[in-house]
Amino acid sequence: MILWAQESEGLPNSPRKYKISRLGWNDGHWVLWSQHGSVKAYNEVKKLIANDVASMRQVSRTMGPARDVDKLAYAQQMWRCRKCPYRWTCQGASNPIRARLEQEAVEVENSRSQLAE
Repeated sequence: MILWAQESEGLPNSPRKYKISRLGWNDGHWVLWSQHGSVKAYNEVKKLIANDVASMRQVSRTMGPARDVDKLAYAQQMWRCRKCPYRWTCQGASNPIRARLEQEAVEVENSRSQLAE
């Protein structure tokens, strides 16, 4: 939010002038978490967002122009599949460890054939 606020006209530029709060439900009661803004937190958030953008670009390149989800790496652990929106159509959902190994074998074979050309 501080990143957004700094680009908005009329709001303070210094991260220290903000208080970041989050309200959540935990074990049957509301919990309020608050923290004052800081330059360190601001810089960490900028790095986090930059890393997220870089990761999404890598995913986009991996999927290719057709946005082929099957080109993405399968999960390494079953629990990661629980909330995945593609779990119903994913070829690796029933056994992600085996699917990942098979996928890696195909990738190795493809890279070998490309080197041979």
